Amino acid sequence: MVNLDDKQLQIDYPLDWGYKIIGKKDEDMLLAIQEICDGRVYKYNKANKSSKGKFLSFHLQVLVHNDDDRNVLFDNFKNHKNIHFVI
Repeated sequence: MVNLDDKQLQIDYPLDWGYKIIGKKDEDMLLAIQEICDGRVYKYNKANKSSKGKFLSFHLQVLVHNDDDRNVLFDNFKNHKNIHFVI
């Protein structure tokens, strides 16, 4: 649950956190997801392709346990060679 009454965002963990990952090849992106999520509960689905077909995106939901866990996953996706962008 997110409390927006306070100035600081408060998130009740554990919860499924959503990431949008963007890359060029779905096989490479799926390998990256498997490597990074290693043993975690997650689910994904294909989202969109760019207008010229150069990039595609996946919506990914991963069980995270705290802020550090969520941020480490974000950094791992951001720094993976098969992922070009993560939101």
